[in-house]
Amino acid sequence: MELWRPRLVQVNLHASRQEKMHVVTWRWDAEDEEERKWVRELKQGECVELTVWARYPGWANHVQSAKIDVFVED
Repeated sequence: MELWRPRLVQVNLHASRQEKMHVVTWRWDAEDEEERKWVRELKQGECVELTVWARYPGWANHVQSAKIDVFVED
């Protein structure tokens, strides 16, 4: 599996100006096999990035903040 492949994390509320907190958790024991494999193949020192974009021209996506916590065990 290619670890650099983009993954959908979250979609925003359509036509809403209200702030919303999203919490996403990926687990090594997830029911989804692709998620489970992706998490299990993460190694200490690898980079996890979050990129935000609007889907269509004219749309806007405003992110107030983002945080990524990664916990791995040897």
